[in-house]
Amino acid sequence: MVSLFRRNKGGNKKEESSVVSQGDTSGNASRDVNTPKKTSGASSKKGNPSDATATFRVRIPPNVKPGKEFQVYAGNRKVKLVCPKGAKPGQSLAITLPKEQQNEKALDNGPNGPNVKLIPDTDPPAYLVTIPQNIRGGQKFPTLINGVNMMVTCPPNATPGMELSIVPPKQEKKKPDRRSGQKFEVLVPEDIQPGESFSISASGIRVMIQCPPNAKGGQMVRFHLPFKGSKRSGVKKLEYDIDGWARTLQIARMKFQWAKITKKQAVHSNSIQKTLHQNAYVRHFSKNGVELIPAQLELVDSQLVTEDGIELVSCSELIEIQTMPFDSKVKAFHGVCKAIGRAGVKGSHLRIKIRREFLLEDSMQSIMMLNPAEMKQLWRIQFIGEEGIDAGGLKREWFQLISEELFNPNTGLWMTCGENQMNLQIHPSSGLLNEDHLLYFRFLGRVMGKALYDGELVTGHLVQTFYKHLLGWPVTFSDLEHLDPGYYKSIKALMEMDDVEYACLDFTISEEVLGNHETVDLIPNGVDVDVTNDNIVQYLEAVLNYRLVGRVNLQLREMLYGFLDVIPSALTTIFDFQELELILCGLPNIDLDDWMQNTEYSGHYSGPSDDNIQWFWEVVHEMDEEKKARLLQFVTGTSGVPHKGFAILKGNDGGIRKFTIHGVKLEGSYFPSAQ
Repeated sequence: MVSLFRRNKGGNKKEESSVVSQGDTSGNASRDVNTPKKTSGASSKKGNPSDATATFRVRIPPNVKPGKEFQVYAGNRKVKLVCPKGAKPGQSLAITLPKEQQNEKALDNGPNGPNVKLIPDTDPPAYLVTIPQNIRGGQKFPTLINGVNMMVTCPPNATPGMELSIVPPKQEKKKPDRRSGQKFEVLVPEDIQPGESFSISASGIRVMIQCPPNAKGGQMVRFHLPFKGSKRSGVKKLEYDIDGWARTLQIARMKFQWAKITKKQAVHSNSIQKTLHQNAYVRHFSKNGVELIPAQLELVDSQLVTEDGIELVSCSELIEIQTMPFDSKVKAFHGVCKAIGRAGVKGSHLRIKIRREFLLEDSMQSIMMLNPAEMKQLWRIQFIGEEGIDAGGLKREWFQLISEELFNPNTGLWMTCGENQMNLQIHPSSGLLNEDHLLYFRFLGRVMGKALYDGELVTGHLVQTFYKHLLGWPVTFSDLEHLDPGYYKSIKALMEMDDVEYACLDFTISEEVLGNHETVDLIPNGVDVDVTNDNIVQYLEAVLNYRLVGRVNLQLREMLYGFLDVIPSALTTIFDFQELELILCGLPNIDLDDWMQNTEYSGHYSGPSDDNIQWFWEVVHEMDEEKKARLLQFVTGTSGVPHKGFAILKGNDGGIRKFTIHGVKLEGSYFPSAQ
C-alpha cells in the first residue's frame, strides 16, 4: 500500500604483513574445464644462497587452519603459503625468498634481470626469460625487463629452467589528469569538535571532512579535492536513501564512507524509536564471519587498481558513473568489466563442459575450480554430447537453468519471507538439510557475480536485504519487516511500551529449528541479562544483528565471498540495491491496465475518479519501464510481478492484498510512504 497526501484542486591503509585471499581457490583452470584439478599447495620456497635470498617474517591470518593456503606480502611481492601443521592464527613464520629483482639491479645487472636475455635483431624487442626454480605451470613470477618490473605467467607445460620468449607490452604513459583538483573553504558546524568528521557537498560531490585539531565549530577550514566535480554531478539522480544515508567520499583516505544526511526529521513517539531511526548498519567481515557494524565505520575503495598497480577506474570516474541514469550506468559498468578483462588473464575464452543430466554437479565442480581472474574471462558453455557453438545463447540458457536449480526449494537452502512466496531468504537450518550448503552458497555468489559481470539474468528474487548485503548497503530496523512481518510488529509494539520489564524478556531469542524450539543467546550468558529501559536499545541492536546476519552467518559469508570473487569492491558502489535486483532479475513486464484494474483506494481518496488519483496514474503512464519497476519495488519490496498478474498480489502475511492507494492529510506525511 502506498500513502499519498491529498492535494487540493488548483493548488500547486598501509598493507598489513599478511592478507587472507578470500576469493582464491586451489589450482588454475585450463582452457577446457571439465575435470578436477590438483591442489596447488604452494608452500614457502627453498632458500638460495644467502647472497641471493631474503628472509621475511609474516603472521598467519585469522581463521587459517593447518594445511590451508593463504597469501602474504613479502616486501613488494605477494606469495602463497600453506599453514604448517601445529601452527595457529596470529603466529609468526619465517620464510626465505629469492631477492626481488629491483634489489638485484644495484648489483650491476643492467636494465634487465639476471634471468633475462635480449634476442638480437627483433622488432619489437623480444627477450628470453628463464623460469625460476620452484615455479609451476600457471604461477606468476617477477622479472625485470628493460628497467621495468613485470609479472610473467609460467605456461601450463613449462618447467623451471626453460626459457620463454617474451615481447613486453609497450609502456603507455598514464595520461595526466587535466583536472588538477579544486580547493574549498568551508565553515565547520558549531557542534563539531576537533577530530570529528562532517559531511558537505563540494561541486556536487558529497565528501566527508575531518575537523583539524586546531579548529572548532564556527571556524573556516580549507581542504583539497584532488579532482574537479563531474559535469554530471549537478544532475539530480534518483535517490532512495529514504533513511537519510548517502555514500560520501572521505577525503583523508580517499575511501567511500556512509554518512547520515540530515533531512526533515520524522516524528517519533518516543526516544527509543528516534534513536533507532538514526542508526544504520553495514555488513562487515570479521573473524567469526559476518557481523553488522555502524554504517559510518565501513570504508570501501574509491578507485579500481590492478595487482600490477594499473588504475582502471579513477575516483572521479567512479563518482561520475554513480550519478548516471540507469541505462548509462549499466553500460559504463560493463565497459569497466571489459577493461578488467583486457588487463587480466590474456588468451582465448574459457570453455566449460557440462553434462546436461548432471547440470548442477558438473557446473559446481567446474566453476569452483576457477580462480578469481578466470571468473572474469569470457566463458563458452558446451553441453557434452550436443552439437552447437556458444555464441551467447548456450551461456544464457545455462544461467537460467543453473539459477532455477539453485533457487529450487528442494535444495534446502531457502525459505520464504513469512507467507510471501515472492521473495526468498537463506534458510537458517540449511546445514541440517544440505551438508554441502556452504559450497552451494559460495557457488551461488559466484553465479550471481558472473551474471552481473556478463549482463546475464538469474531467475530467483531474494528479499531486498540480501541485495543490500551484496553491495554493502546500510540496513535498518525496517528491513526486519521484509524478513518476518509478524516479528517486526512485535518489535514495534515493544518500542511503544512505557516499561519493557513487564515484557519479561532477556537477551535471548527463540528459534524454531525443524519443528523444535531452541533458545539462542544474543550476548554471552544472555539468559541471565534482563531487558530493561536502560538496555532496550542494546537489546534491539542485538536482535537486528542476529536476525539479519547472525542466524545465517556462515551462509551469508560464503555467498558474499563468491560474489566478490567476481565483482571488485569498488564496483559495488555503482548501483543501489534496487538497481541490482533489476539488473540480475531483469525488468518485469508490467501490464499497466491490469495494475490499475486491481488497485483499491482508501482514506481520503474516493476512488479512481479523484483528481489526485488521476494525476497519479498519469505520472505512472509517463514512466519508463525502469521507473515503473522501482515504484513496484518501493511498495511491494520486489520488482517481481505474480505470474497471474496483480489480482493475486500478496502482502507480507501471505494473503491476497491488492495494490492500495491510501490518502492521508498533508500534516501527517510530507512524502509518500509504503507499508
